[in-house]
Amino acid sequence: MLRYRLASAFVLIPIVLGSVYFGGLAFFATIAVALLLAGYEFFDMTCRAGYHPMTLLGLALIALFLFDTFAHTDSTFKAIFGPESWQREIMTAALFLSLIFAVFWHDADWLTSWALTFAGVLYIGLLGASAILVRNLPNGLVWTAIALVTVWATDTGAYFVGTRIGRHGFFTSISPKKTWE
Repeated sequence: MLRYRLASAFVLIPIVLGSVYFGGLAFFATIAVALLLAGYEFFDMTCRAGYHPMTLLGLALIALFLFDTFAHTDSTFKAIFGPESWQREIMTAALFLSLIFAVFWHDADWLTSWALTFAGVLYIGLLGASAILVRNLPNGLVWTAIALVTVWATDTGAYFVGTRIGRHGFFTSISPKKTWE
């Protein structure tokens, strides 16, 4: 398992750091791929838990959060697509139309499935898109690098501590080797 983690880190870390350094469209593309994969994983986990999220709608709305954020921060994007915020109107319409659809969906868990769809959109799309805002701050390159190094260091530390001294399982149905330690 460690071999796969090291191999993926060897490939992905230069890509991520390069996109952070160059910013703009490169960073947007990297964040978009990461968040759409995270969204897919989130919706897949909810499906495995027995719910029925609106996966395609959720992924589309995550993408819209990204486009909306990028549209407000990138001058090239504004020049191509215009300064209007049509993404927000689409997100609002999707929220209401999907609720109407969910009400007539004949599953017992329609409300939970609908709510999980939008929880995933907000958790991944809204919070993830904030990385674009941070990168576009005056010292955004430094702040983004600090955030990445902090996350990577704590994740690596948690992996080694958990695999070496971990005894008490935590969310073992999702991540079999995750421990409280």
